[in-house]
Amino acid sequence: MRVTELEFKAHPAGMGGIQATGKFENGWGYSVIQTEFSYGGPEGKYELAVLGKNGSLHYRNPVARGDVRGHLNLREVEELLNEIENFGEEVKWDDEE
Repeated sequence: MRVTELEFKAHPAGMGGIQATGKFENGWGYSVIQTEFSYGGPEGKYELAVLGKNGSLHYRNPVARGDVRGHLNLREVEELLNEIENFGEEVKWDDEE
């Protein structure tokens, strides 16, 4: 996925900033944000969270590494989105339903 395909909208939690969310054909999703409260947001960087097939935050995968990923530039966001998009459909980690 190219970062130019991301559709950023106003962050819905009233924190200001922007958010782009989506789901890939393999069932995995993402949330990319930039707010004054996100990791790196005040410096113009982005934070990425992996969303499991059930739509909730998913931490036990190689992209998330146990947390959200912050302090990312757009090139890094694109690289991580491509990793998520290439997770095999059969892939399942411990905390996913």
